[in-house]
Amino acid sequence: MLVNADYGLPPIPFGYVLALVFFTLGGAFLLSSVTLCIHKDVPNASKYLIVGMIGVTLLILGLRTYILHPYETPECLCEAGYYSEDCLPCKCVNGECNDGNKGNGVC
Repeated sequence: MLVNADYGLPPIPFGYVLALVFFTLGGAFLLSSVTLCIHKDVPNASKYLIVGMIGVTLLILGLRTYILHPYETPECLCEAGYYSEDCLPCKCVNGECNDGNKGNGVC
């Protein structure tokens, strides 16, 4: 049924991709700084706190960018003769059915 549908995905917003990059880099920076600060054999581990702050900043920036540029997919469209968001079949014998996603199936 999906093969015959005229449903196409929208283009991916650049802000969404940028947010994923910020999330990935921020998480990597934060994880590496925490690991290096906790490790006993690393001399002067306190300098890695700055890397941790950069990681937190990137995570916050990624969250903000994700909120501003979400990836939204369009709603699926029902074929003719079907109504509501669940695409229920119309039961009209004579007359026209109020079909489509916003339809209610009334003849």
